[in-house]
Amino acid sequence: MYYQAKNKNNIHRNKFLEKTSIRLLSVLLILLLLLLIKYTKNSVGEKISGYVQKVFYSDYTEETKDVFNNLIPKIKDVVNNEINKDEDSVEFHFNFMPIEGTIQDNQKTGISDTQVNENYVDWLEIQSNIDSKVKCISSGTVEYKYQDKDLNWVVVVKHNDTYKSVYANLTKTNVNIGDSLDEGLIIGELGSVDINNKKVYVLKFKLLEGEKIVNPLDYKYSNI
Repeated sequence: MYYQAKNKNNIHRNKFLEKTSIRLLSVLLILLLLLLIKYTKNSVGEKISGYVQKVFYSDYTEETKDVFNNLIPKIKDVVNNEINKDEDSVEFHFNFMPIEGTIQDNQKTGISDTQVNENYVDWLEIQSNIDSKVKCISSGTVEYKYQDKDLNWVVVVKHNDTYKSVYANLTKTNVNIGDSLDEGLIIGELGSVDINNKKVYVLKFKLLEGEKIVNPLDYKYSNI
């Protein structure tokens, strides 16, 4: 066993030395060839020597400038496209729901909200307590505030050029159109609806991306 292991080690060592020797010999041959070309006075040697000198001793300043001058505009275009793409894709997230409570299933209300969307709208319904205060999910400006016979007070907050949040079924509100709101500012008090002859306190809430209704839960940070 010991003899076999020792023999294998010797074989590996010999192969390594053989490969190393071949590489060194190749390098020496190349150096010898270059020396012969340099000091041999014949047309072939002079041509090869001249070519080597031309390649390694030429001034490539102008060529390098041309390469960079051609590349820089392309690099600028790529960078500008990335910047414009980032500006066009507006990110929006919020940390908390407008009230604490139980989120009900999305459902069609059948109420046409002409001031926000011409189509029938889906609301996210959040059931909470009688004394719950409705908070603004993110900083923004009050764009609309109106009363509806079915939705009570409705407040629309514009957060940026793309996203708006809508809060409905408020018994009263203490904000006005044009007000700047900070995240967490109280917008109003929660109203109730009658379900099976029982008063249930529910906020109707939605998030708009442009004119499109999106699911607010997709924009809420999950770790908050």
